Amino acid sequence: MPLTLLTTNQYDETKYTAVGTVILNQVESISLIRGVFAGFGAMLGGKNTLIQEAVDRLQTRALNEFNAKVQKTYPETLQVVAFHTDVSEVGRDDNSTYMVMTMSGTCLVPLNKQRIQDPVSPIGGRRKTLKRR
Repeated sequence: MPLTLLTTNQYDETKYTAVGTVILNQVESISLIRGVFAGFGAMLGGKNTLIQEAVDRLQTRALNEFNAKVQKTYPETLQVVAFHTDVSEVGRDDNSTYMVMTMSGTCLVPLNKQRIQDPVSPIGGRRKTLKRR
């Protein structure tokens, strides 16, 4: 089932409940050598699309991974609110530069589908069982 991604943090609390936040980081490497040759073309009136293509590739891959992570972590999710993306450069070496795209959002499930257990932590750990009173 496709997810609805909303950048606002408002939702109908009579229909949905927030079950948790999902955060995803994706890294893309860009060859500086390719960038140098593309830069020469841009200086001569051409268009340097290297960075744009890399960001587009990174965004597509990250969005697919984010959707998969949401479905794996909270399978009943119908909407993600407070959805946010950010791209930043994190470092360079002699041959390439690295971009990181971070995506995050709060998962909403219908009130009648609320989970009784917390998901397994992505860094390990045991499941916590919630007791009903």
